[in-house]
Amino acid sequence: MLTLPIDLPFYVNTLIYGDPGVGKSEYVATYIDYLLKYQLEIKPMKVWMFDPPGKDMPYLKRGKPTPFVDLGDGTVARLVMGKESQPLFELEYYFDMHPQLLGVPNAPLSSYERFQESLRSTDWSAYSAVCLDSLTGFRDAVLRVQQFKLNKESNSGKQQHGMQWYAAAGLAIQNDVMSTLAYAPTHTFITAHVDVKKDDARGFFVYAIAAPGQLSSGIARVFSEVYYMHVLTGEKGVRRRVLQTEGGMDGTAKGEYIALSEIGAPNMCEPRWEVVTSHVRQQMEVGT
Repeated sequence: MLTLPIDLPFYVNTLIYGDPGVGKSEYVATYIDYLLKYQLEIKPMKVWMFDPPGKDMPYLKRGKPTPFVDLGDGTVARLVMGKESQPLFELEYYFDMHPQLLGVPNAPLSSYERFQESLRSTDWSAYSAVCLDSLTGFRDAVLRVQQFKLNKESNSGKQQHGMQWYAAAGLAIQNDVMSTLAYAPTHTFITAHVDVKKDDARGFFVYAIAAPGQLSSGIARVFSEVYYMHVLTGEKGVRRRVLQTEGGMDGTAKGEYIALSEIGAPNMCEPRWEVVTSHVRQQMEVGT
């Protein structure tokens, strides 16, 4: 049975990309800030962490993290509890400490295989939102299991060509991200990094999403919100983080970016959920 989100009468699925450390996960975590600020019902946000330790700090710092627990398949997880002992975030960590051992007999499941089990068993109604952090780490997890376990050798016994592994990563993104997560009955956040290509004919760079092949631009078609996050330098060298929500040239006119917003998020806005959704909330108030 489908349930509506806690804060809006529709689901918002967001792909947010930018350079490492620009604050993508920080933006995602501001959704819980919004629920707390307006004292809305708190359901935890589920986060599938494919990025290394330390990248989870935007979630951990918003409450009290519990000790790690093993979910029984080698996946470690923890909760982040709020001031009233309510769970704010449910973090599951996916990594392969020794990828070369994935293909040996009786090896444990890879991080990607464990994630698939988690994705299939998710009770969407139990969460206020879900997040895949990040698409880049997810891609690398698929590459590892292909390289060392599932597609290690060709039919002739030679090491498989790397293009086969990237093709499998593209299919995984199409099946798990562009199909399942993009259509999930809850708010969805996908963080990703930037793929930079030079457009020699027009004389500037084109910045797309770091994903295999044509998915670097094609993945945007299944998301209602695609934001490019970057840093602008203003007067007196003051730097501020912004979300570009409209496609075209960035604020420095150095390159062209993929961006769109079906909910009318303000362009070059402060990266907070409350700000991003302010326009659509105002429209709904006028409509009533």
